[in-house]
Amino acid sequence: MSFTPTQLDNIDSSDSRNYKHVSTTGTVHTFQLYNGSTPDSAGTNTYITYDSGDRKWRDDGTDHPNTFAVSSTATFTTSGHSDPSVATATDNSDYIHLVRNNGTQQLFTFRMAGWSSSDGTSTEGVATVQWSASFSKNPGNDYWRWTVSGLNTSSTDYIYLYDEMPTATSTHQPIGTRTFSSSSSSSTQYGLFIPDITKTYYVINFLSGGSFEVLATKNFVSRKVFCNFW
Repeated sequence: MSFTPTQLDNIDSSDSRNYKHVSTTGTVHTFQLYNGSTPDSAGTNTYITYDSGDRKWRDDGTDHPNTFAVSSTATFTTSGHSDPSVATATDNSDYIHLVRNNGTQQLFTFRMAGWSSSDGTSTEGVATVQWSASFSKNPGNDYWRWTVSGLNTSSTDYIYLYDEMPTATSTHQPIGTRTFSSSSSSSTQYGLFIPDITKTYYVINFLSGGSFEVLATKNFVSRKVFCNFW
């Protein structure tokens, strides 16, 4: 069994809110609340994390939500709501109910997603197209790597690098593209770029319907150097 973070959509199709994956450290995967393709105005206060090691959801922000209830049905419940959540199984059948105000308010509900078996099928038996990405310093020069890994069993997929967050109507062009042809086994590709320290970089996977998934982000901030003269 393996876990690859993916976009988590509200089960209410009339509500465009979703959680997009923004970073991974070890087994801890961080997600941020979006309204369609636009980050929620509460920013990092909406962060939640899923640890694929202990299989628990945690609130990494401030009451957006503050607890999680897990059930086998889509009907909203606060029963057993806690932070961290109760352990979830390594399958995609559980429903995660996001609870606010100490158990009195529903944020929304999504169905668990991201677990797959070693043969590249989801734990519901459906072929998956799942990606992960990261940034790292290229040894020996000023370049940085953006690395993409994943499995695509259906058709050609394109993963993009942007130096600003795109929107559904954005005309801003990506600065890099990696092309993955259909394959029965996972693969990894990387690209190189010299970062502009005033910008944040995003690895993006566009989904159907104009939405997209943020696979990784990297913010380059200019550091000031202070010298003491004695």
